[in-house]
Amino acid sequence: IREAEALNRAVERARAGLSVKARGGRTVSKLVLEYRRSPAWAKLRPATQRDYAATFLRIEAKWGGTQAAAFTRPILREWYETLYRENGKWIAQHDLRVFSVLFGYGELRGWVNVNPATRLKMETPAPRDRVLSWEEFDALCAAAEDLGLAGMRLAIAVAWYQGQRQADVLA
Repeated sequence: IREAEALNRAVERARAGLSVKARGGRTVSKLVLEYRRSPAWAKLRPATQRDYAATFLRIEAKWGGTQAAAFTRPILREWYETLYRENGKWIAQHDLRVFSVLFGYGELRGWVNVNPATRLKMETPAPRDRVLSWEEFDALCAAAEDLGLAGMRLAIAVAWYQGQRQADVLA
């Protein structure tokens, strides 16, 4: 029965795209698994869950077998600087913020005494202001008309003039 239950847990982890690299202790991979089973995860919007899941895979690739309690602010600051150099400030800040969410959950569960991913003095990227050009807007509307999708053309226009976020438009 124990072996069957262990195999079922392994299948569940595989289906969730998770891997546990170390069997003993409270590793980052196990913390990710616990967080994804928690009510906090269930309350997240699907888009946020997808974003966190992708980020967790990157975090696990680097830190999966490391004990959660082994992390310190200097270690995470060094990783932030590495990510900053290799991937830019957007990815660096994003990944560390998601790691902070994970460690916040670990702190509530007693896996870490203090969230080491807080107060890292990360550079805040300038807000993005990329919007469609008028030419792109016209091309979208023309494509919708060419396909006979008058409702889609209207939806594009409404989203354009209201300035809604993608998630709001989809909802």
